[in-house]
Amino acid sequence: NTRTAGRLYDLLYHHGDRNRGLPLRFLRRLPRTGDVVEAQYRGSHNEWYMATVINATLDGRYDVMYVDDDEKDLALPRVAVREYYEPDVHEIMQAKFINDEGNVLWVDCVVTDSHGDGTYEVRHFDGEIADSIPMENLRRSRLDFEKREEVIVNVHDEDLGKSRWWRGRISNVRKNGRYDVKYPDGDNDSCISWRSIRYGWADDIMVGGRGQLEADDGQE
Repeated sequence: NTRTAGRLYDLLYHHGDRNRGLPLRFLRRLPRTGDVVEAQYRGSHNEWYMATVINATLDGRYDVMYVDDDEKDLALPRVAVREYYEPDVHEIMQAKFINDEGNVLWVDCVVTDSHGDGTYEVRHFDGEIADSIPMENLRRSRLDFEKREEVIVNVHDEDLGKSRWWRGRISNVRKNGRYDVKYPDGDNDSCISWRSIRYGWADDIMVGGRGQLEADDGQE
């Protein structure tokens, strides 16, 4: 049910519970057949690929076809299908390459440029640049870090009112992709999501070796 004044929504869930007065920002349309999405491979692997929904069932399962190789993944749960969004410049992803032996390799890289035509320039962890990489040859995965590893962290600067990137070191590895970080000045941050952390080798690529980079507050 929709309350037109103020655009608030009342919801009735399939198990009978109700929720009243929700604004639109709290709602998300479920994927439909034909939508371009990101799907978690086999519903359990730590890789998300660009895919097209080829079937959506009434019980909340989705059949998808991956764009890079037309492989199908069937009966994925809702949590394994999410909205597709284009790569951001400075985002760390994995790029697909084929080596001299014909084997497919997924290599960590930083997106350094978007050409506006669905292709991207990326730079590998070793500094090598590859250009005109199509989106279907890029995938997202959760970044994992080890204790004492050098990283760069997206930190909100209260004095400036915006976020910046700072160098630090992982001081503790927690569960569910969260970490404690210690900075060169002795300060510490606890329970930081992996989404706010980047590999240390991306420092020179992302911030020109300065150790910090201005970033939008909403950047993951």
